[in-house]
Amino acid sequence: MKDESAIYAIPTELERLEATDTSVIVGILGESVTSEQTARRFRARVTLEFPDFQYDPRPLERIGLVRRFIQELDRQIPHFPFFLLPDPVIREVLSYVLCLVSETESPQIFQDEFMSVIGSKMEAVAAFARRVNVDEEDAIEGLYLALPAEHLSVAPNVAQRAIAIVRPILLRIAEGPTDSGHKDAYLQWVVDLTGIQRGEYSSDSDYVAAVLKWKGV
Repeated sequence: MKDESAIYAIPTELERLEATDTSVIVGILGESVTSEQTARRFRARVTLEFPDFQYDPRPLERIGLVRRFIQELDRQIPHFPFFLLPDPVIREVLSYVLCLVSETESPQIFQDEFMSVIGSKMEAVAAFARRVNVDEEDAIEGLYLALPAEHLSVAPNVAQRAIAIVRPILLRIAEGPTDSGHKDAYLQWVVDLTGIQRGEYSSDSDYVAAVLKWKGV
C-alpha cells in the first residue's frame, strides 16, 4: 500500500553543487512527470537536502553554491515549487523562493522582487497543475506559506487558507506530546499570523481550537 504521507528527500552532494549539475532532480521530476498519478505522488512531498552544508549556520539562500543550483533547477523546472513540502517552519518553499531573489541591501527592492517571484511561481505551478489535472488552488498552497506572516495577515482570505493548510499539523499538536522545538515554532508562526496569544488559553488543545475558528477557518 502506498504511504500517503511519504516525504521524498533528494540530497545533492558538493560535487554536483559545484558543477551546478541538476540532472538527478530533473531526471526524477522534470519532463518525465506528465501524468496525474505521478504528479500527485510527488506533489508537496519533496525536500531538497545539501548534506555538505548541514551544519552551516547560514540559511540556504545565503550560500552561493546553493543559490546557483536552485536558480538552474528553476530554469529547467519553473514549476518546481509544485513538488516542495509546504511547511512554514521547515521553510522548504521559502528558501527556494529566496534563492531566486537578488541579494540586495534595499528593503523595497527586495520586497518588490520577492512578491514578483512569488507571483511568477504561482503562475508556473498553476499552469503545470492544469496540464496534469491537479487542482490549481491546491497546487499553489505551498507558495502561500512562503509569505511572511505579516503579509498573510493583511489579507484575511489568504491568511485563512494558510491556517487551513497547516490544520493537520495543528491538530497533531493539540492531540498530545510532540517535538517541543517544532511545536513552539509552529505556534509562534500562528501567533504572528493571527495575533491570538497562547497565554490566553490553558492548553495547546484549547489554543488550536480557537485558532481553527479564527475568521471562519
